[in-house]
Order: sequence, then structure tokens, then C-alpha cells
Amino acid sequence: HLALVLPALSFLLLKSEFKDACERIESHLKGMEAVKKEYLQWPLKKKVDRGNHKSQQLLVQVKRKVCVETLGVCGDSDIPGPLDRSRNNCETCDVIVKSLAGHLARYENQDISDYRREGLLEEKMATFCKEFDKEAFDDPGLKSTADIMVYCTELVRLSAEDIKSSFNRHKSDTGAVLRDVCPRNNKCGLFPGHFEL
Repeated sequence: HLALVLPALSFLLLKSEFKDACERIESHLKGMEAVKKEYLQWPLKKKVDRGNHKSQQLLVQVKRKVCVETLGVCGDSDIPGPLDRSRNNCETCDVIVKSLAGHLARYENQDISDYRREGLLEEKMATFCKEFDKEAFDDPGLKSTADIMVYCTELVRLSAEDIKSSFNRHKSDTGAVLRDVCPRNNKCGLFPGHFEL
């Protein structure tokens, strides 16, 4: 009898999961109309080139508009808006740590082994300090993301082991990693409490 009951139970469980998934997809598709409207706000005849700095900045702007302002699937601090002043070290470090956390989130960060997590971080840290055109707005004084790239290079050089051990300790608790890795004493007020990706 058990052989007959188990498939029936698993079907009922899957049925519930399928229903939840369908509801999420339907909700997402309704949101796509809003996304379409945001894309229509792009300047007409604006050419977007891969690897072009101005194009990358435009993509950051659209990413913020769609993910934070229109769909509300990201918090305001996940994709910070443009600044009217230079970034301080805390804000720069915040961008870098969240970029690493976002990379790990693609791999079920909570459930992978420490060894695998370290490997993913090492692979990412070997190249990603040059990638921040895609991640953040320009520093208004520099008119580039060079401030993040310089800080990132130094942070990785001096703290790669601390970064790996902090992610191993805290898994997907990005706030705890920020408190471990970024400038001490929480002077920026960026990390008021526990949050996860």
C-alpha cells in the first residue's frame, strides 16, 4: 500500500509547488508591463555598446528604475542611486561586498560547502575589480567608477582571506559580512540591522 500512497503524496506536494510557481510567474508577467514602460523611457536612438562606459551607466540607471522603483524587487540600498558627492570608504566597500554576495547567491550560497564557496569567491575576486561599470553609478567627482576599482583591488589584496572566512561564517547574511569586512565602528550608518539577499 505504501507504494501507492507515496506517489499520491508526492503529486499533491508537487501540485502545490506548481501552483505557487504559476502564481509567481503570473505576478511577474503583470510586472513586465511596467518594465516595458521603463524601457520606452530610454532616449530614442541611443546606441548601447558592450563594454562602453556610457552604455554601462545607462544600464545601471535602467536596472535601478526597473528593479527598485518599478517592480520593487530590490531595496533602495541594493542599487544605490547616483550620488551628488564622492563615495566614502564604507559606501565603496558596500558596493563590493554586495557584488560578491550577489555572485554567491546564484549558487544557493546557504547550502554549498565552505570549500566550494571559497572557490567561487577566489574565482570572482581574481577579475571582478574591473567590472564595476556594470554595478554602480559614477563617482560624480571622477565621472567614473575608478574609485570602486581602486578600493576593490586594495581590499582584495589585503583582505581576501577575511572576506572568504566571513562569507563562510555568515553564508547569505550579507549585513554580517559587511560589518566584518568594511570599515570598522559602523561610522557610516549603512548597516543598521540584519538583512539578507
